[in-house]
Amino acid sequence: MRKKIKKISKQKLKTGQTLNSEQTYLRDLIKDFPYRKKISVLHAEKLLVTRYRQLEKNISTILRILDDKELAEKLSKHFNKYPPGEDLLPRQFYFLIFLFHDYLFSRILSNAGQFRKSSDPYGGKIGFGGSDYRMIGNLKYSGSPCNQIENDLIACFSLLTKDSLDPVASSVEFYRRFVKIHPFYDANGRIGRLILSIYNLYHGIYVKWSEIESGGNKSELIKKLNECHKREGQYIYSTHFGFLVKFFRKFTIKVSDLSEEIQHIA
Repeated sequence: MRKKIKKISKQKLKTGQTLNSEQTYLRDLIKDFPYRKKISVLHAEKLLVTRYRQLEKNISTILRILDDKELAEKLSKHFNKYPPGEDLLPRQFYFLIFLFHDYLFSRILSNAGQFRKSSDPYGGKIGFGGSDYRMIGNLKYSGSPCNQIENDLIACFSLLTKDSLDPVASSVEFYRRFVKIHPFYDANGRIGRLILSIYNLYHGIYVKWSEIESGGNKSELIKKLNECHKREGQYIYSTHFGFLVKFFRKFTIKVSDLSEEIQHIA
């Protein structure tokens, strides 16, 4: 099983710089899924940051594409893995995750835009979660088996409907499931956040990620997500999910209530 290790790695570059856990993981992915032109881990890391910021800046453009019904239907027809239905929105978001991953990892990994596969190293298995100072391999969660990824994602994306009575709750449950499924080896959280942001904007809601990233809020959010992961399928799950949604709502605001400057960005 491939492991995401938070513990600081002792691996060093030729320059003598110590690699952190995320850099070590990215280095291993580059080794297992090499693009035809070799790329250094530090260059790849910079590209990923730059590309993700570019996607964030273009959320409004992506949103306009979703609003174009004719174009959306054409895109959906070219993607037949997702079962047909009257509501095109879940299919459109499902399509977007491939575009996002391919854009982020283009010319970095040879499997850009592809799910984990059983033919991959370690059988395509992946584990994640745990304390910062745990023993390597002592992981709390496992991504969906490769042969279940598509079905699990279809159920996950079915939450992102046009007529949701509570878009915030729907998107938070989507995000929790998406990161738990872990369809890709990396960037699941980033891609999930993009989808969550776009879906909420579609419903006129803006997510204040800058506030989530500050003051220990991110750690608290992850803690509440993990509490839900641990209770998935249990009767008490709804209680903990309620705690998670209540916490997340504090960082959302109606687009109509934003200042004109931020409305332009959103």
